[in-house]
Amino acid sequence: MADLKTSGLSGPIVTKYVPALNQVQAATGIKTLALAHAIMEGFYPGTPAYNRNNPGNIRSTSGPFIKFQSLFDGVTAQINYLQRIINGQHRAYPYGGNSTLKQYVYTYAPPSENKPENYIASIIANFGKQGYKITRDTTLNQIASLDTFGSAKKKSNTDSSGNAVNIWNTVRNIFSNNGRHY
Repeated sequence: MADLKTSGLSGPIVTKYVPALNQVQAATGIKTLALAHAIMEGFYPGTPAYNRNNPGNIRSTSGPFIKFQSLFDGVTAQINYLQRIINGQHRAYPYGGNSTLKQYVYTYAPPSENKPENYIASIIANFGKQGYKITRDTTLNQIASLDTFGSAKKKSNTDSSGNAVNIWNTVRNIFSNNGRHY
């Protein structure tokens, strides 16, 4: 998996967070989502995300933000948290990987604490900086599969709505249109 691009970013996001994120094994789509969260959650000195080595501001089951021993531990927990959501292993996200970006953000960053529409716009913009085009209707499964086939899913592989396309769905549709069904 390729390292994330840092053009347009500065400060500890570039000098601390991205290097730690690039050490964790995960799909580029998941890493890009994690990076967008670190930016929105304010990973810079003096913030809870920074002071607690918790770039995703992940909370414990009892409510307060978790403090991690190291930034690498916090980034690893952030990636694992996102993967649990996508795999349908988190009760707060009943649709798991089938959740749209909008559904996901309204749970992750609820209106009572955040501005979800700004959060969604920021995530979409961050994916754009990495060379991907997603929308509020893109599912977490689509995000997680963005680099499954290398760069095959960059901006040119989107459906008519601009959603990232799973290459296998594209292949299946081609065969279906030619009378074969798989």
